[in-house]
Amino acid sequence: MRVKRFNQFRSRIVLILGACAAGKKLAEQIETQADLGLALAGFLDDCDEQSREGLVILGKTSQVREMVQQHCIDDVVVALPR
Repeated sequence: MRVKRFNQFRSRIVLILGACAAGKKLAEQIETQADLGLALAGFLDDCDEQSREGLVILGKTSQVREMVQQHCIDDVVVALPR
């Protein structure tokens, strides 16, 4: 897991629910805008594919509680398709 540093403080670790277009866009913003102070742990998605175009799919959305504890997640963001 990658943890970025922001102004000498630990970044907030984010888990995104949904690897749809909205989730991908959010992940891109987190990765490219270091001033947000966020680090992406990965995605939870109910798709059958374990990897979508190189995305880190950690598990199913039903595993959110387990993943939050396992990966020390600070924030969970729900990305809904339009």
